[in-house]
Amino acid sequence: MEPSSSSFQKVRSQHDSGSGIQAVVGFEDDARRLVEQLLGGKKQLQFISVVGMAGLGKTTLVKKVFDEPSVVYHFYVRAWTTVTQQPKKRDLVLGILKSGFNAGTEDSDDMELSLMLKRRLSGQRYLVVLDDIWDSKDWNDLMLCFPDDNVGSRIVFTTRLADVPLQVQSGCYQHPLRFLNEKESWDLLRYKVFLDEACPSSLVEIGKQIASKCHGLPLSIVVIAGVLANDRTAQWWSQVAQDMNSIASTAPEQYMDTLVLSYNHLPDHLKPCFLYFTAFPEDYEIPAWKLILLWVAEGFVKIQTTEYNSEDERNMLEEVAAHYLKDLISRSLIIISKRRSNGGIKSCIVHDALRDLCIRKADEENFMHHIPNISEYFHSIVETPKAFLVQRLYSRENYTEGFFSPPQGNFCFPKDTPNVQTILAYNGSDRIPMAIESLQQLRYLALCIEACFGGTSLRKLKHLETFIVRSQYKSVLPDGLLECYKLRHLILKGNFRCITQLDDLETLSSLQTLSLPISLADVEKILGVTPNVRKLTLSKDLYLSWRSLTIPNLAKLQYLESLSLRNNLGRSSSDELVFRELSSPSMFPITLKKLTLVCTFLKWDEMKKIGMLPNLEVLKLQYQAFRGEHWETHDGGFCRLKHLSFKFMRIVKWSAYSDQFPNLQHLKLDECVKLEEIPIAIGDIYTLDMIEIRNCNPAVVKSAHRIKKDQMNKGNDLLKVSIFQE
Repeated sequence: MEPSSSSFQKVRSQHDSGSGIQAVVGFEDDARRLVEQLLGGKKQLQFISVVGMAGLGKTTLVKKVFDEPSVVYHFYVRAWTTVTQQPKKRDLVLGILKSGFNAGTEDSDDMELSLMLKRRLSGQRYLVVLDDIWDSKDWNDLMLCFPDDNVGSRIVFTTRLADVPLQVQSGCYQHPLRFLNEKESWDLLRYKVFLDEACPSSLVEIGKQIASKCHGLPLSIVVIAGVLANDRTAQWWSQVAQDMNSIASTAPEQYMDTLVLSYNHLPDHLKPCFLYFTAFPEDYEIPAWKLILLWVAEGFVKIQTTEYNSEDERNMLEEVAAHYLKDLISRSLIIISKRRSNGGIKSCIVHDALRDLCIRKADEENFMHHIPNISEYFHSIVETPKAFLVQRLYSRENYTEGFFSPPQGNFCFPKDTPNVQTILAYNGSDRIPMAIESLQQLRYLALCIEACFGGTSLRKLKHLETFIVRSQYKSVLPDGLLECYKLRHLILKGNFRCITQLDDLETLSSLQTLSLPISLADVEKILGVTPNVRKLTLSKDLYLSWRSLTIPNLAKLQYLESLSLRNNLGRSSSDELVFRELSSPSMFPITLKKLTLVCTFLKWDEMKKIGMLPNLEVLKLQYQAFRGEHWETHDGGFCRLKHLSFKFMRIVKWSAYSDQFPNLQHLKLDECVKLEEIPIAIGDIYTLDMIEIRNCNPAVVKSAHRIKKDQMNKGNDLLKVSIFQE
């Protein structure tokens, strides 16, 4: 469901606090939508939920609607009760009786109270609000008290947990709240400080800056407004703007308590996962895969059942970790920033206020150790009593290219820190530091270095599960790396070569992700001992013969789901290398769900073979993956394809019909400047919900608009067209 398009926040200023009158500042669209849900729709009992993190104004919104004159007139009975973290059914029933009927006594037993509530609601059109539900079982205890007499009754509840509404009722209407934008933030701050008075012109700009620094969280805006209201001078407001962080920290209980409550309510297995957001920079879009790899390597992810053997458990850990991430998102602690082509989570962000909470809790629990400067850190840590307990090292500075990169310094570990399990990043060395060898508990290592020249052995790192290296220059594969038998994810970026013998390798049964920019012959040897690889990236010269695309034999990879082929010759090769073929019709495993081709120069006729992959859901074609001006799509293929994208493709004409992509959901065209149009029949694909265009031929844009108009004329108003043209 799309986030709501407006928001507001209840404020009580020093001017109206004595009267008990509460004013509402902001827009009315959220309230209008909820009123429509309350007054319209079916006559059966309906459920409405307002979902969002603490401090977004859920209670304020519902209270405004609850007191709306049309709502007061429409419902014969209105009742409101607040749900605590550990509610008792008796207290909830009593709250509803006292609010709606001014009835119920402490002397009545639980059964009497429940029957009393049901009798009083029978035959009535009622509105009941359950504020701040934490668990669906809170509703399950109450559901028998609410009769459905087909008179248009409604039950509204607020919650921080996105999955609660679905557990209460599958058809529950959800109204998610979002953060305020900068204009709304300033409107709220201005009203909180000045009420109906005008803001002096000397304070407008600095006031907008302060509102912007609250990052859209209404609760933070209200706290800062309380500081500003006491001194309405430009000098004071400028000081507040410069010292926002210190002002917030001087009174953390004013806005942190509700956030701490959200953290305390997390299940034990999610708390360390949430604290991991400490390590990422402010406002940084965190790749979901990186979080998942970190959580698994740390041992945070557990399989709750014993129905699976050890091999199955290893394969399931990443899936369970992905559910952990979804759980944090459903609890409104984490926000999805981007989705993958298959609809999964690509990256996420954490709100600044929640990140502050992460940092605070991580420090209290000695969860992570921040490295402001490597050389200073390793000279001082030996004198710290906590040194022996340090397990995770990270830096928030100089974040570059997907790695954390502290300032340059000598990378050495004191003997008193043997328990380090995770190094999130390091930069500034010409090789993998030899000191790494002493960290025998290391599970996750991500390095960004100039080059790897050998000399460092990883043979002793028997617990290493994730190894990621980005090398700027030509490098060699670290000695002993392929003897780390717990490796699950091996990702090398740059230009590597292997100087060790690969003929007597033992099986690496845990390895699931493999990205190797080494020779195809060496890759073939490694693939022979990695039967459980699920994600494979090959970035090398993929044309060893004149006519055929050449890749290692993938027949033994029975679990391979994602394959990316990136031909290094592509962008610099001459136009004489025109049309290539697949070396074998069956060169791709039938288990493939995602295929990415970059600079592979295939002729369009080869697409028939790819289209016959029975499980293919995502196909990405980039930088002349196929050559030729015309792609005529054939029948009988792409039976499960959901996402199709072109990027920097030189195709001119594309002929296709709707039944040739029966399950396509997302079509993306990026920098396809020669393509004349999108086939009009593409719009008739029943499952298609998005056409995305970026910097394409204007004729393509026109054809997209034509498809959209054609579909609207046919009664399909669900198709979305997104266009970005520079």
